[in-house]
Amino acid sequence: MWRAFAFYTAVVVYSLTAALVIGQDEKTSAVVPIVAFVAILAAIVVYDAELEGQVLKALTVGEERTFEQDPAFALRLFADIALRALSPAVNAPTTAVQALDMMDGLLRALGTRDLGVAQVAGSDGGVRVRLVLPSWHDYLAVALDEIIALPAVSPNVSRRILRLLDELAAITPVSRRSALEARRRQIHDPRRTPDLPAAQHHAGI
Repeated sequence: MWRAFAFYTAVVVYSLTAALVIGQDEKTSAVVPIVAFVAILAAIVVYDAELEGQVLKALTVGEERTFEQDPAFALRLFADIALRALSPAVNAPTTAVQALDMMDGLLRALGTRDLGVAQVAGSDGGVRVRLVLPSWHDYLAVALDEIIALPAVSPNVSRRILRLLDELAAITPVSRRSALEARRRQIHDPRRTPDLPAAQHHAGI
């Protein structure tokens, strides 16, 4: 039982994977959120007592999320900057475009990267660890959906989002382009919502 301050915990994946996959019990398995908020009096449950020490050593804790632990955190911050810049009280569309420029670079890196690394197999080939990770759709949702959904978006911002979507479509695998096209349709018709499942929430994304 955690009785100190509320904190964010990040799993050191390789350490935890070693603890579970190299462990003697081939039936050991776990579902692991890579970055999660842990409240005061929360319980961390370890089902295999022999692995308890190794599992706890595989956790690092801190009062804030970090970019290294949580790539979506950077997108969240830039999206917040853009939303604040587009608010009636601020009305600074150029700042919003600059925030989109920064998100463009992050999404390019994610768009060409293998994000399907959420399962780790043991020596018997069975899945031993399932990591709770954001999907491509989750990253796009964090970066763009709230901006696109604004009732009135500056033409400069709309053009920048469309260019971002076009450039991502040119470099991403075919399987990821439907998420981009759904957001393009929503820009052209703001009454639409992306024709995709709702984004999952990971650590307060």
